[in-house]
Amino acid sequence: MANRFIFCFLILVAVSLGQSPQANVSGLISDAQGAAVAGATVSARNLATSSVATSTTNDSGLYNLRALPIGRYSFSVEKPGFKKSLRDGITLTTGQSLELPFTLDVGAVT
Repeated sequence: MANRFIFCFLILVAVSLGQSPQANVSGLISDAQGAAVAGATVSARNLATSSVATSTTNDSGLYNLRALPIGRYSFSVEKPGFKKSLRDGITLTTGQSLELPFTLDVGAVT
């Protein structure tokens, strides 16, 4: 009986540990013609704490921000030669994997 209780307890602990209060965000950064934008900086600012996480797009224009604390965020993408792109009020929830693509317009950096 005790072994069955311990086994059930360990399963419950393992399940609860799988629900970390974090989320992942990734996506493709492209220009208006659909071409990938390599070397763009993607920033995620937590609106409650003002902490910022950043990532740089790879040669395929892909970025990945892992293990962001849950909450509301403002995302921005910058690259010289393109206008800055912003998205405010994105809410991340526990265990979420959000795909968040951006399209950058050619122009002066703002």
